[in-house]
Amino acid sequence: MEQLSSKTDEGRDQSEESAGTRGSKASGVAPEADLPDLDAVFDRAIAALQFGSLEEGQARYAEQVLDHAIRPRHVGRLSDADAFAAVDGLCGDRMEFYLRVGAESIDVLSFMTDGCGPTIACGSMLSTMVLGKSLQEAGAVGAGELIAALGGLPEESEHCAELAVQTLRQAIANCRADRNAGVGSYGD
Repeated sequence: MEQLSSKTDEGRDQSEESAGTRGSKASGVAPEADLPDLDAVFDRAIAALQFGSLEEGQARYAEQVLDHAIRPRHVGRLSDADAFAAVDGLCGDRMEFYLRVGAESIDVLSFMTDGCGPTIACGSMLSTMVLGKSLQEAGAVGAGELIAALGGLPEESEHCAELAVQTLRQAIANCRADRNAGVGSYGD
């Protein structure tokens, strides 16, 4: 039987469906119902890399920490940022914050880190907390407020919140210095 290979709207190969063997034992292709939930597999793999295992992470960290570490928000480098800061923590982690600032507030921001799961979670949660805030409001967020928003951190991970806050505050200071020097458009 000749098989034609084409892509469906979902992007999967139709050749097996055309041949009438999709999902059959004879084709060696598992039915979709038998396939693992790839999101769950990915979450477990990331948790294993960051925390030893998902179970270990769940035993030590609040749900919000795991959520932001496994699925970070606002992560990446912003090529057209108005302000940027990078800070190296005492633990060896590096945190970067990128800001695009409008006339009144932080319109876009992102972070990058080469750090551990709690450091990723702190960068992610902090970016979520300050998006849309004025520079003054964003700079007023402290490590304690960040830790509380994450549902707590073990004492040995609290420095991750300090690193995130310190880096954001440095990016804000750089933004203010640029504004005072007349550099950047800032929503004008």
